Parts: sequence; C-alpha cells; structure tokens
Amino acid sequence: MSPQSDQQNPGLAVGHPLNEGVDWRAFTRYARDGDPSNPEPWKFFVKTNGPLDTVWPGSEPVVSTRLRSVLEPLVGHAAQFLPVTINDDTFWVIKVNLVVDALDLERTEFFRSDGAIHEFEKPVWIGNRIESPALFRIPMHEFRHKFFATAEVKEAYEASGCGGMRFWFPGEVI
Repeated sequence: MSPQSDQQNPGLAVGHPLNEGVDWRAFTRYARDGDPSNPEPWKFFVKTNGPLDTVWPGSEPVVSTRLRSVLEPLVGHAAQFLPVTINDDTFWVIKVNLVVDALDLERTEFFRSDGAIHEFEKPVWIGNRIESPALFRIPMHEFRHKFFATAEVKEAYEASGCGGMRFWFPGEVI
C-alpha cells in the first residue's frame, strides 16, 4: 500500500504554520511503537476541499474513522489503530504488527541499483503462509517501512468509497 495524493486526499502539509510544533521524529516513534491505550496528544492540520480518509505523515498511513470501520473487522489482530487528531476529528494511525515470511526470495524479481534491493519488480508470495484477509509486513530490512494487503482487504477498501491509498501490483501467489 502507498499514498495517493490528490485534492480529495492531500498529503500532510508538514511545513504548514498550524503544524509547526509537531515533533515528527516523536510522531514516527509513536506510529511505530505506540500503545493505543496510552495515546499521545497528536494534532495535525490538513488543508482539504472535501472528505478526508487517508493522510500519510510518514511511512504509516493515518485513516479516518470511516476507513477504520472497513479495515479493522478484516485485519483483526494484525493491526492496531492509534488515535490522532486531524482538523479536530479523530483519525487512526495503522500500526501493522503481523510479520509473515511469505515472500519467495528465489522467484521474486527485485529492482536493484548498485547491488542493493530497492523495490519489487514482481513479488512472488507463498500463499499458504498468508491468512486472508490480512495486512502484514515481511521480515526484510529493505521493506521494514512497507506493509502489504491481501486481495480481500483491497476489495473491501475499493468498495468502501474511501480514498487516499493505492495498492501495489499484487504479484503472483504460489
């Protein structure tokens, strides 16, 4: 999954005067390590012309209560939803906890530069390792800031009418 910015789903304006006091490194730690029972008072401003479902202030998406209500029943224990405030409304950082060693390293085609792996050209997934529906991470350092969704999660998102996310090429499931 990755951000999709447009007028309906803008990126967070980090340099906006109403966001001047935000400690972005501390927010990143909260998104990565936060505890939903002990929330930090995170408040952000996003200039938007319409309903807002997803904002990406860092590597973790922040979603509306409407989008949370679509995703949470599907992903269950695989993710936690950490509260933040955007434009005086409650939003939720998606903290994906499920790590699945489901990438077939022998068959996956990677984009490499200077010998280092940067991205997938064509991922190949070991299907019997992935419970569906799910949001999950893989145990590769190069992809520690990315998470992946099964087809069922993608379909539920698309049917919801929410915006602001796009899903990577799914690759092949064996």
